[in-house]
Amino acid sequence: MAVSISFLGGRPAMISAATGAIALVIAPVMREHGYDYLIATVLLGGLIQVVLGLGGFGKLMRFIPRSVMVGFVNALVILIFMAQVPYMVDVPWLVYPMIAVGIAVMVGLPRVSTVVNRPGSGGGSQSMEDESHGSIQEVPRRAA
Repeated sequence: MAVSISFLGGRPAMISAATGAIALVIAPVMREHGYDYLIATVLLGGLIQVVLGLGGFGKLMRFIPRSVMVGFVNALVILIFMAQVPYMVDVPWLVYPMIAVGIAVMVGLPRVSTVVNRPGSGGGSQSMEDESHGSIQEVPRRAA
């Protein structure tokens, strides 16, 4: 599912929040039921997303405040991070510097290059709703 989103989504190597949420559902199903239900769970999750998309449920997102969406994505990040913590315990000591380098690259590289977006920036432009006309306009982001 993540591979298809990266090809069909907004940009290469992008993982959508919906895919992250499905990944959190798939892991427990995989742990409890094994590979037998993995494909069925992924296909059913993808089918539900496609049906909701074709049904026009995306229009309802305008009623959800930005702070709620940011909170959802932040909670998703916390859940994914906490799911990885057990794999960072009782490992060789070289793992910890690699984790530190990875975090430093994520935080530091966007500060020195505009090729890589800042974490949480969402891309090169931000769409905002014009309150006076109710239309969507593109607002360019300022360079950091």
